[in-house]
Amino acid sequence: MSETFAKPIPRVADPISLSRRYVAAGGMRCPVCNSSHISSHGKLALIGASATQGAKCDDCGSSWREIYHLHKIADLVDRRTQS
Repeated sequence: MSETFAKPIPRVADPISLSRRYVAAGGMRCPVCNSSHISSHGKLALIGASATQGAKCDDCGSSWREIYHLHKIADLVDRRTQS
């Protein structure tokens, strides 16, 4: 009788470098295999001035969470009445 063990989670050699590579590519390429076939999944989760959303590579199957931070606002229209 053979034993079945849980498949180990693969370790990323240098997650900081891969994160920087992903950000430098504008979030348009997989940080692992450099494929442009990536997609977002799940809901955008808002936490204060930050937000996160899941992403995955459709080619190599890697997945990660994108983190967004409020940087600035644009196109503000002040609708208060001027007296």
